[in-house]
Amino acid sequence: MNDVFIIDPDKNVLSRLNKELSSKDMNIHTYSDPRVALDEYIDIEPSVVVTEIELGVIDGIDLMARMRSLETDSMYIVYTNVQDPGVFREILKVGANDYILKDGHGSTRRLKKAIKEGLYHARVSIMLEKARREKQDFDQFLRVLVNALPTGLLVLDKDNHVVIWNKCASNITSIDGIDIHGKHRDDLPEIIKNLLDPAKEEIVLEKEDGSHFIEKSIHKIDLAPEMSGIIVVFSDTTELVTARQELESYLMEITEAKDLMEEQAGKLALALAEVDKKNEIIEKQNEIMLDELVMAGKLQKSLLPDKYEKIGGLDIASIYIPSIHLGGDLYDILEMDKDTTAVVIADVSGHGVAAALVAAMFKMSLHMKTKSVASPRLLFRLLNREMNSVLHEDYVSSFCFIYDRAVSGITFTNAGHPTPLFYRKADSSITELDTDGFFIGMFDDGKYEEKTFPVQRGDKIFLYTDCLLEATDKNGRQFGKKRLKNLFLKTLGQTDGHQALETIKQNISDFTGKDHFDDDFTALLIEF
Repeated sequence: MNDVFIIDPDKNVLSRLNKELSSKDMNIHTYSDPRVALDEYIDIEPSVVVTEIELGVIDGIDLMARMRSLETDSMYIVYTNVQDPGVFREILKVGANDYILKDGHGSTRRLKKAIKEGLYHARVSIMLEKARREKQDFDQFLRVLVNALPTGLLVLDKDNHVVIWNKCASNITSIDGIDIHGKHRDDLPEIIKNLLDPAKEEIVLEKEDGSHFIEKSIHKIDLAPEMSGIIVVFSDTTELVTARQELESYLMEITEAKDLMEEQAGKLALALAEVDKKNEIIEKQNEIMLDELVMAGKLQKSLLPDKYEKIGGLDIASIYIPSIHLGGDLYDILEMDKDTTAVVIADVSGHGVAAALVAAMFKMSLHMKTKSVASPRLLFRLLNREMNSVLHEDYVSSFCFIYDRAVSGITFTNAGHPTPLFYRKADSSITELDTDGFFIGMFDDGKYEEKTFPVQRGDKIFLYTDCLLEATDKNGRQFGKKRLKNLFLKTLGQTDGHQALETIKQNISDFTGKDHFDDDFTALLIEF
């Protein structure tokens, strides 16, 4: 993905460019004959193609058109002295990405910059393809999970076409998913239309073994224009309805005939035993669902960076303890280029599955935006605009800093998150890092401030979520910022890295007198 084709009939130009552009980050291939370049193009699939317009046997416009027809993802740069507006329009039609005059001021420098941008986009494309494969794996996991549900599940997309009909739904209705998948609701069998009808709270399904009673619940989803539809959850309650009817019949007979009371009491006992049996089944189903939540929690935790890593010149130690199986806290470390690294911590309001889903959406958006945004202030504005259209009652607090190794400094923005603590090694001082900014997703047009701060080797930043401040003792007193700052300074005088985080966690746990936390506990210690 670092291959670059340079095509020019002038071998002196090729020799000069090869000398001036060569580096360990790119593999330069030079061609004076465009036909040779075209023959080797499909085998090498270069990330960037630099070509002259006037090539002799094949002009540069025709060459780019032929390469485009091979359906690769190359970036095309025209490097020429031709300044004809008509030629320029033709270049745009065939999809050239840049146009640089050979004799222009700083042309070689511009060309080198354009090539580097093309190589960067190639690497981004590879990362996107990896993300697509990971999504396919998640889709497979989701299909298995849906078919493992103990209830029937019907899902229609925004255009009222069936997209999910799980195994339990087929067992209840005797309708195979292959017969209805993709069909519009108007073309579905009558029993499924009844499931979609809000006016019919209970449905009676006639089968060979008799009448079956179906109970359902209908839910509309409206997360985004492309993520809306209808969900129907339903189950066969025939046995429970039958048991209830029998029980009512027994009670009526007891009131009508006192001499039959003993006999009817026996039947009632049998009916209650049947109910107990159903309760056992429900408890087992709850155990299955709990196991699945534990599995989902492990999956969520596996998506976070390791407890101890060295990334982009930063030594990173972390602790993440969700209050229940799934949490709303998250953090990530993203290498933006060879000199800059972004560190983000966030806390979604609420707990459980809903908060975990919002956290997953936030992380996905974060990864997409950091590929093209180098400012934490702009990054939060874009994230706020996207999350505001999805969140209605929830919100996200977050803090982001970007470390620039070239200038030994950080640029940071805070969106309503507890202020991180910066430890200056030179004088053992602590500074709170904060800027103006609302929670992400709370307002349509969030305003965020950006600040810069110099760092030196050995300096540290301690990032955390509100659990560390709001943890309470038996008298209801919170641990608070003052205790946390004193504990942080004292701990750094005794230990470092992950052991320092363990020490802080144990001190807060001792303060509460509990062996667990009531909120998600997340903390990072980063050393420059």
